[in-house]
Amino acid sequence: MTTRKGLCGGQYKPLKEKDITQIHETSLRVFAEVGVQVNYGEALEAFKSAGAQVDEERKVVKMPPDMVEEWVGKAPSTVRLCGRADSGQWDCELGGTRVYLGT
Repeated sequence: MTTRKGLCGGQYKPLKEKDITQIHETSLRVFAEVGVQVNYGEALEAFKSAGAQVDEERKVVKMPPDMVEEWVGKAPSTVRLCGRADSGQWDCELGGTRVYLGT
């Protein structure tokens, strides 16, 4: 199997900036008004202690937009997916403008 380190991408932009903004704002509303189901007790407690609204019976967590924005801001800009080789030759660094395709 031949693998190339991620090719340069970032050229294909099917959405306009206003579309991206609308999607982002709508997703923030979903987190705040609908919430997400979390089926792991320790995670529910972590959300609760962080200030999220937790419905323990339904296992639904609702987060205000400023909380979501804060957490997204703390997320790393790149993530490494480690391959099986100890040498790191099959690792993929996700982020930036690199594009990968896998099966």
